[in-house]
Amino acid sequence: SGPGGSVTINVGALSVDGAGSMFTTGIEANATSMGRAGQVTVNAGSITITSGGLVSSTTLGSGAGGEVSINTGSLAIDGAGTTIETGIEANAQPGSTGTAGSIAVTATGALTLSSFGSISSNALGTGDGGSVEVTGKSIDIESGGSIASVSEGSGNGGAVTDNACTLKASENGTGLCTGITSGALPGSTGNAGSVVVSAASIALTAGGDIASSTSGPGKAGSVTVSTGSLTIAGDGVAPLLTGIASATEAGSTGDAGDVSVNANQIAMSTNGQIN
Repeated sequence: SGPGGSVTINVGALSVDGAGSMFTTGIEANATSMGRAGQVTVNAGSITITSGGLVSSTTLGSGAGGEVSINTGSLAIDGAGTTIETGIEANAQPGSTGTAGSIAVTATGALTLSSFGSISSNALGTGDGGSVEVTGKSIDIESGGSIASVSEGSGNGGAVTDNACTLKASENGTGLCTGITSGALPGSTGNAGSVVVSAASIALTAGGDIASSTSGPGKAGSVTVSTGSLTIAGDGVAPLLTGIASATEAGSTGDAGDVSVNANQIAMSTNGQIN
């Protein structure tokens, strides 16, 4: 019932490759009973996570999940070649009552997420999800990649905050939702978390989105975007959302959140939306 120990890694270059295996490959700190999970800290010059690789903290009981802290020069997460999760996660699993840990990722250079690669907090039990904060010089999200907070139980989803010089999100013809999101999924009763994004320039194209949604009785979160230049171009991928929104999905009884966009310049075309 005591707390778990922390995991700290200091390295020049870190590669975590699941190689498509169905078994976990990576760095973990888990709470399986009443004790709190330990913190996971990775300091690296570069980090690559691929094909089912994970850096994560998880609670499966009443203990809280631990914080996941990543500091790196560059970060690339690519989920191609596997059907299991690839990326950085803080989870409160089904049946758990503890809260998920928070995630803080800082990349001084490029940060890329592709092919279902993700940075996410998942509240699947009765405890709340943790916050997700991502800072990068450039953030490029494509082909189903995501920075996300999810509620699938009675707990509330965590807040999502992203800061970058440049931010780009596009589904690149895959038909997969791609971007920065929070969601209360079907079967959940909790609220989705807020989404706050700040960047000097933002380009959302072909299914790229910044959004919060609810599919249950809980509320969608507010969405706040601040930027110098905002481009939203749907490029004919409807019905996927390309743009910025807080929405209620079909069958939900919860309310949508407020949407606030502050920009010096906005260019919208071809089914681009703010709603």
